[in-house]
Amino acid sequence: VPRVDREFNIGWLLHIGRTLPTYAYADYIGIPAALIIIGVAIWTWHSRITRFLVVMFAVIVAVAVGPVFAVGGKAIGSVPWSRLWYLPVARSALPNRFMLMGDLVVALIVAIWLAAPLRGRVLHYGRWALAVLAVVFILADSSSIAADRPPPIEKVPAFFTTGEYRQFIEPGSTVLVISLRGNAAMLFQAYTNFYMKVSGG
Repeated sequence: VPRVDREFNIGWLLHIGRTLPTYAYADYIGIPAALIIIGVAIWTWHSRITRFLVVMFAVIVAVAVGPVFAVGGKAIGSVPWSRLWYLPVARSALPNRFMLMGDLVVALIVAIWLAAPLRGRVLHYGRWALAVLAVVFILADSSSIAADRPPPIEKVPAFFTTGEYRQFIEPGSTVLVISLRGNAAMLFQAYTNFYMKVSGG
């Protein structure tokens, strides 16, 4: 579902949206894109590339669900492939990150949708309108990013806001940041205008 502030006060959407964690919004593709996937699967299923992409997208969505299937923020139960998440290679992975690969598959499916031969201008313009609408839905749900806006000063320790870090850290040094706050290292690095490198990405 789209972000809470982009749901036009639709009751059931607001109810679902408020139960989702913030990172879940990265999985949103929109209704028009979903319709395109269904349309391509129906009308060009005879194509090997279509079957491959549709099956690949279904697998990616299944993996992106994670080890526990949840609806409206309530856990329903473990998925049959939940034990895969206990493997060392997947133990630290965020399930919703797999949807980044899903977005690539969706882009390829949309390309097939636009390239498939059709008879009649109405169908030709109609499929382009649906593709444009899919892009509009995704862009409308994107969070706004203000350029050159530093993070709020109250979220950054005085060690960085006062410039004290320059007395202890050489420019370009690699720093290990230990914090209970997620992505704190990248936040501090951005605040210092990338004065330092941070370990761990």
